[in-house]
This record gives sequence, C-alpha cells and structure tokens, in this order.
Amino acid sequence: MKYLAIIFNGILISMQLLISCKNANNHKEGQDIIDSNKNDSLKYNNLIDKTINELDEDSVELSSIYNSYLQQYSDSIKIDTTFNYSGSKVQICFQHYCTYDSTLILPEKYIEIYGIKKFVTHSFESSLSVKMNGKRIIDTIIKRSMFEDTIQTELVKYGVLLYPNLTFNKKNQIEIDYSLSIPLTDVGRMVSFPINNIK
Repeated sequence: MKYLAIIFNGILISMQLLISCKNANNHKEGQDIIDSNKNDSLKYNNLIDKTINELDEDSVELSSIYNSYLQQYSDSIKIDTTFNYSGSKVQICFQHYCTYDSTLILPEKYIEIYGIKKFVTHSFESSLSVKMNGKRIIDTIIKRSMFEDTIQTELVKYGVLLYPNLTFNKKNQIEIDYSLSIPLTDVGRMVSFPINNIK
C-alpha cells in the first residue's frame, strides 16, 4: 500500500508540473488563460478520479488475496471415498490441513506489494491412507520436502502445498496434484504425488 501511495503522489506531482508548464507558455489574453485553466483542471480532476479508482481496485484485490490465503488455515480438505479400479476395491482417506507451525517467514521482496515487511505463515501437509481390497498399501504424510529435488530453491525455502486435487493421469494412474506456491504470490508450480501401488 505504501508503494501505491508513492506512485499516486508521483502522478499527482507530474500532472501539476505539466499543467504549470503549459500555463506558463500560454501568455495570451486573460480569458484564454482562464479557459485553459478550467480545461486543464477538469482533465486533472478526471485523471485523479481514474487513478484513485484504480488504486482502490488494486487494494480490494490485494485484500481479497490476503484474506483468502488466511482462510485456508482453517479450511481443511477431507476426502473419504471408495471405488472400483481395475477390478479391485480401493479406499482412499485423505486430509489436507495447515500445520500451524509458524516455520515460514516470507521476506519483503515477496510481500512488499501488500505494504508489509515480513509475513509469518505455516506449512500445509496431507495425510493419505490407501487400502486395496481391505489391505493397507499406503499410509503416509505428504510434505513439501518430498518434492525438494524437483523444485527451485525459493520454493524449497518458502513454498507451501496448496489446492490438492485427486486425479487420474494420462496413464490412468491415480495421483494427487498440488500447487506448490509461495503464499500471497504467483510464484509456484504444479507438483504431483503418484499413488503407484495400485495395480
């Protein structure tokens, strides 16, 4: 927000200088200068209104992103389903949740647009239990660390697992897709946890 205010002030000062310079070069008869000032003031006021509306829209969007992310702390995702797959009965129990561990401290470069210097947040992980014909074949916790060999350094340091999605891939195998992303940013990538033991 601080940077938006600085940009807004810069635009206002630039417009005032532009109008002043234009009026200094318009040493015509008195009425021409007054008419010119009215037109310039009208243009200036329209520009200010447009800039304020754009800043308000940006503020609303940033606030929405911030609040939506915070809401995910308490929104755990649960899937408990049973289905037939290749002639076998498969039961999947899945839960994605916030760990409330306060282990991620985002530096200012990722969050300065929000007007904050640092942001302390939590990791997310998923518990997964898979049974096939009544026999447990997977019982694990899916964490960010499982993907560290395939992601860039900043995602290893600051990324969280978000938006899990149970899918069938092109080979008709079951997998859980995530967005491994830095909170409050658009920095991230999709990662997948395959469930390979189902045949």
